[in-house]
Amino acid sequence: MFGGRPVAAESPQGRFAAGAARLDGRVLVEADAHGKHLLVRFDDDVTLHVHLGIYGKLAFGAVPAPAPVGAVRLRLSGRGGYADLRGPNACELLEPGEVKRLRDRLGPIRCGAMRIRTRRGGGSRGAGCRWRRC
Repeated sequence: MFGGRPVAAESPQGRFAAGAARLDGRVLVEADAHGKHLLVRFDDDVTLHVHLGIYGKLAFGAVPAPAPVGAVRLRLSGRGGYADLRGPNACELLEPGEVKRLRDRLGPIRCGAMRIRTRRGGGSRGAGCRWRRC
C-alpha cells in the first residue's frame, strides 16, 4: 500500500505533529514487526516505532480518505490508501542507534511453550489446561 512511495503524514489529534511533519513526503522503505512492536523505516533512516498496547488500533482504508474521526494520532496516506493510528502505547520516531537499542532490549523473538485454557476450566496443569508448543 505504501512501500516504495512517498507518504503524506499528519497528526489530526496533534499529539504527534512534530513526528508527522518529519515523515511527511518521505518514502516508506520497510515495515517489520518485532514481537508486538511495529517498526516502519523511511528513506532518511528514521524509523516509526508503534506499540498498540491494549487499546491501540491501526485501521486501513481506500482513497480518498474520509475526514479523520476521533483521536487519530497519525494518518499516513498515499496513492494506494490510508492508515489511521489511534490510541497506541508508543508512537515515536527512532534513529538507527535507538532501533538497535530497542531490539537489544526486547531480545530475540522466541516461540516457546504457552498455556491454553480449555472450556473445562481447571488449574495450572490440571484437567482444564494443556500445554502446546508453537
